[in-house]
Amino acid sequence: MAVIIFVTDMFQIDLRHQFKSFEKGLITFSFVLTGVIAFGLFGVFDLSDVSTFVSFISACVLFSLPAFYLHISYLLKNHSTTLIVDRDEARFMIIIRGQEFNYKYEDIDGTELNRGIYYKNELDNRRRWPAPWTNYGYLKLRLKDGKIFYFTSLMVNLDKLMFPVTVTRFRAIPFIGK
Repeated sequence: MAVIIFVTDMFQIDLRHQFKSFEKGLITFSFVLTGVIAFGLFGVFDLSDVSTFVSFISACVLFSLPAFYLHISYLLKNHSTTLIVDRDEARFMIIIRGQEFNYKYEDIDGTELNRGIYYKNELDNRRRWPAPWTNYGYLKLRLKDGKIFYFTSLMVNLDKLMFPVTVTRFRAIPFIGK
């Protein structure tokens, strides 16, 4: 008796990808909170003054607004999207709100990977600093039938993509464009 194993991968929004996308923001919040406490302990300012905490936390939240915006817009873009990839058969299926789209890899017209500018360091070594929205990004998939699909960092790992990337764009804030 032969056992046939199909190798398929399923991608959709999950907590692991959401956490990975906002990881730099969480690190920023941790550093700010630790800094406030440390400066207070060393007498730089009064820890009993609530306005100090409010000021630092407000600054942190303001600095993270692009990350919050990206997170919400990416959630809205992919909240009902599932990508199923069969690498052995070079096929994939996209399910959006119950509607199925079946394709082969050869149906792909082009892919555009949009990443934060920080990732350009790997190419030009300019020593950019990460920001709370650094890990956000998306893959724009153009198909020969004219359809365009977006797969955000909330559902796929942009470091290990299932499709070959034809164009990579590095942007200060990777908003999903039209």
